[in-house]
Amino acid sequence: MAGRETPDLDKLQQQQIIEQRYQESQSRFQAIFYQSKLGKKIIGPDLKILQINSALLFTLGYTEQEMVGTRIMKYAHPDFVHHWQELQESLWNKQIPSFQIETCLLKKDGTVLWCQVTSILILDQNTKLGYTIVEDINLRKRLEQKLQKLYDNQETIMHMIVHDLKNYLLNIKLLNELLQENLVHLPAPDKEGNLTIIRKSFDNYAKAYALVEDILLIGRLDLPAEETFEKTDLNIYIPEHLKSISLEAEKKKIQINFQHSAEPVYAAIIALKFSRLLENLLTNAVKFTPSGGQVTISVKNIDKKALLQVSDTGIGIPLHLQKNMFQKFTKANRVGTAGESTTGLGLYIVKQIVEKHKGKIWVESQENAGTSFFIQLN
Repeated sequence: MAGRETPDLDKLQQQQIIEQRYQESQSRFQAIFYQSKLGKKIIGPDLKILQINSALLFTLGYTEQEMVGTRIMKYAHPDFVHHWQELQESLWNKQIPSFQIETCLLKKDGTVLWCQVTSILILDQNTKLGYTIVEDINLRKRLEQKLQKLYDNQETIMHMIVHDLKNYLLNIKLLNELLQENLVHLPAPDKEGNLTIIRKSFDNYAKAYALVEDILLIGRLDLPAEETFEKTDLNIYIPEHLKSISLEAEKKKIQINFQHSAEPVYAAIIALKFSRLLENLLTNAVKFTPSGGQVTISVKNIDKKALLQVSDTGIGIPLHLQKNMFQKFTKANRVGTAGESTTGLGLYIVKQIVEKHKGKIWVESQENAGTSFFIQLN
């Protein structure tokens, strides 16, 4: 008889140990959940609030009786209800173990609470629940909004100044043209000296005007405008846009070659912006290629994607400059082989346009051996 009681006693003791550990685990959970200074709640698959701690109640201004049993959607800002739908979809439908968002809740007094929400799936009595941490980020959001407003104001002022500057430059150009016409009536010695001054003036005008145009273009690139992508055969598009660089190439006796593909090479492009991308790459190639050199443009299909390559036989780019070459006003900025100036924005603009097309750009270059830019497009 005694031998039969011993196993039962062991089972009872094991059960007591398990229950004790469970109670200790529950106590630890309750302490962490309710005593935390971070807002916490547990939600069900229907987004109903099952438990909520005092920190979150205090932050939102409600009582436990008012919130428990209600859906979290009730407290979401109308513009951000979709965040909770995404959370529900990710955790319970897609079974992603955790989900994080920055979203907006409304307090009881109607004021806004910006918060970072982290929700983790936990299993409780065969039901998957969302253990959710709500962190107040109001202060950070206010600072971000203030900084954004300052940035927007500065951008607005900058573009107003640049537009005015563009008009002044055009007036300078017109005055120089008028002076040039009037010099026809001057004696030869006086004429030549004044013509030299006017040529220098025109040169400085061209440099300043190019910088203004680049700054204005950057401003337009940053705007979230609706733009039309058109399926375009680059074999046809590129030859039509080589005229803009042909004059500069002829001055330096540089040959422009286009190697088309035997098959159509289609890419979805914003035509106007892509023409600027092409112009900048070709201008850059001509600028850094000595007289008598060559610039080659080629297109082909690689893995169902369009690949554009612009190569030159120029002076190349030193390795230490390559990492900065796509930055604004890059330190990699150099004078061309015939003394041509640059704005320091050309390749930055190219990269921004490539990114607008969801493409990739990279460079291969060797000093005194030439440079190749590669652009991959979908």
